Parts: sequence; C-alpha cells; structure tokens
Amino acid sequence: MRFAHHKARQKLGKAFHTLAIAPEEVRFRVARAYVVLLHLKLDDFPSHLRPDFKWIMAELEKREPYQSGDGYWTIRRLKNPKGIEIAKRIADLYYRLDDLARHAIRFSPVTGLPEA
Repeated sequence: MRFAHHKARQKLGKAFHTLAIAPEEVRFRVARAYVVLLHLKLDDFPSHLRPDFKWIMAELEKREPYQSGDGYWTIRRLKNPKGIEIAKRIADLYYRLDDLARHAIRFSPVTGLPEA
C-alpha cells in the first residue's frame, strides 16, 4: 500500500535535496526549493503538518521569488538568517513526514489525524 501523503514526501525530499547540494548561496537554494514546493497544496499533507507547510510557503511568497532573465530562481529580499530558518523548517517537515511514512501511520479519512 502506498503512503497516503506520498506526493508531499516526494516533493519535500526533492526540495530538501536541493537545499543540501545546490552550490549557490541560501537565497538561490531556497528559491529552487520553492519551485519544487509550488507543486504541493495543503491537502497533500496530514492535517497536523499543514500549519508548517503553510508557514514555509507564506514566508517564501512574501519575499517574492522570481525567475531572472538567465532562468535562475532567486529571492532578492531574503537574508541568510531567514533563509536558514526556512531551510531548517523544510528539512524538519520532510523528516516528520518521512518518519510517518516509515512507520506506516494511517490517517483517518474523516479527521486527517493519525489513527491510534
């Protein structure tokens, strides 16, 4: 059986990988991760993780990511401390979702919360 939140886990894993290996400074790496995360919506996450995803996206979008003329994504108004905080939150969300998948926690279709 496939994990109910497979898409979110897959995209978060890709975003996390981008943050870890991209050679650029943090604002470029976070912008690349943002492009991956754009493919997700709140419903892709278990209800108890949705506030974390919502925070990440709100923080990124208020800093106006954009694609420059040379095709690279960046976030002009992102300072290193905030970029690092966002990157840590993406990593934390990925680890939490991955942990749920590895332990095959089932979620209630009614509440969206983990079943006992």
